[in-house]
Amino acid sequence: MSYMPSKYNYTYTTLPAREVLKKRNEEYMPDGFRKELRQVAEADGNVTVISRKFHNPATRRPDNQYFPVLFTDPKRQAPWLPEMVPDESLVKAAGEIERGRLPIDIEPTGFVVREVPEMIVSENAVLEHPDSILDRDGEARHIKGVLKGNARVTSKARLGSEFNVAGDTTIGAAYVSSVNIGGGYVDITGGAGVVDCVLEGNIVIKGQMRIFQKNIYGNVSIISRTPEDATWEHAIRTPDHAPFIDRGFLTLQRTHLKNCINGSQSAHFEDMWDNMRQHIEENLVFDTFCLDTAHHREFCRCGMYLPAYLAGVPAAIQYYGLMDTRKPALLQNDIILGLMNSYDVETAIRAEILSGAQGECPSSYDAWCALMMEKTGVHPDTYLEN
Repeated sequence: MSYMPSKYNYTYTTLPAREVLKKRNEEYMPDGFRKELRQVAEADGNVTVISRKFHNPATRRPDNQYFPVLFTDPKRQAPWLPEMVPDESLVKAAGEIERGRLPIDIEPTGFVVREVPEMIVSENAVLEHPDSILDRDGEARHIKGVLKGNARVTSKARLGSEFNVAGDTTIGAAYVSSVNIGGGYVDITGGAGVVDCVLEGNIVIKGQMRIFQKNIYGNVSIISRTPEDATWEHAIRTPDHAPFIDRGFLTLQRTHLKNCINGSQSAHFEDMWDNMRQHIEENLVFDTFCLDTAHHREFCRCGMYLPAYLAGVPAAIQYYGLMDTRKPALLQNDIILGLMNSYDVETAIRAEILSGAQGECPSSYDAWCALMMEKTGVHPDTYLEN
C-alpha cells in the first residue's frame, strides 16, 4: 500500500456512536446494524468511518463515498489499515473526535461506495482484508451486517450482502452470505458456500460444498473434499457433483429438534428426504457429516441420514445407535441388522432409499419419541442433549 499523495484522498473520522445515530434515520438502518450501534452508543463507544470526497456529477456538488464498514477499534479490527494520524488541517464537524488522511493506494471502486456504511465490526472481531467485502467484479459492495465477538474473516473469505456473525467464528476460504451465527465455535473453510443459514453451536464446515437455507444447531461437522489452494470462488463455481445441502434443519439437540419437528421447519421434510436421496444416488461422499461430534464416532455420517432416522427407517435407527459411543438406543427386535457393523448398516440405509422408499415427517416430537420407544425401548430424552 504505497502512499500516493492526494490521489484518492481517503479520510478517516472517529466520532461517538451516538452521533451517528443522531445524524442517521434509524428507521432505515438494518435491524442487526441498528441494534449493535445502539449497544456501542449505550456503552459510550466510538466508531471510525472511512470516506472519500468526490464531485457528484448528478448534483454538481461535492459529496462523500464511504467504505461500507464502521470499526469500533480499527487498529485491532482492520490490521491492513495504515497508521491513523490526526490531521489538524481537516475541519471536524460538531461531535467528531478525530480526523486524518489515510494513505491507501486502492482504486475508489474497490474500496468505497456512495451509500452510507451499514456494516459494523465491534469487540474483538477482525476483518483481515478489505477484499472480503468486494463483489465478483472487484468493486466495493453495499453490505449490511455485524461482525463481533472473536469472529475473524480471513483474507481468503468473501462476505455476501447481509450477515450477523458472532462468537468464536473463523471464516476462511469460503463464501458466506445472509447467515446468522449466534455463538459457539464455528469454522467455515475449504471452498464452502453457506447462504441463508442459521448456525449455532460448535460447527465445522469444510470442503467443496454448498449449504443453502439450513438451520444447524449443536456439535456438527460437515467435511468433504477440499480443493488444493481452495478459494472462496470454489463456493460459487462448485461443479454439479459436489454436495448441495438444501433446506430444512440439522440437529440432534433436544430443544432444537423438538422446535423444528413441531414448528415450521417440518414443512421442509420432503425437501430433506429428496436431498438425502440425491446424495445417495450421486454417490457423494462426506468424510464426516456428524450431528453430535461430542458423542459419535470418528467419520460418522449420521447427518446425511437424518430424514430416514426421523421417519423411523430401522437401518437408520441402528446406524445412529452404533455411531453413538454410548450405544444408547439400538433396535430391539431386528436380528439381521443387529448382526451388522456400521458399514453394512449404512449400506442397508442406502439400499432402502434407492428402492424408492419415501419417509414421512413425524406429526410431532412426542410422536417421534413414541416411535423410537417402540423400536428401541429407550426414550430419546434420555440421550439427546439440550
